[in-house]
Amino acid sequence: MSSVLIKKFRLTINQKKLERELLAINKYRILMKLKININFIEKYLAYLINDIEYKRITKKLKKYDLMADVDDQRFHHFRSTVN
Repeated sequence: MSSVLIKKFRLTINQKKLERELLAINKYRILMKLKININFIEKYLAYLINDIEYKRITKKLKKYDLMADVDDQRFHHFRSTVN
């Protein structure tokens, strides 16, 4: 009778260990999925911010017409050396 109880007791201990290990594995999987999702969101936000900043800068440059200003400065520089 006592050997049967000992076997049952060992089985319950082993089952509890397996359950704890499964919980730990599941927690690890969930954390890895969260990490992957956070990395994706981080990269997407960085791309989005860079895109918005690029659009803002190009809009300002078009408004200011930087290339025309540079060409104008070159024209005056070369024009003044000729006279």
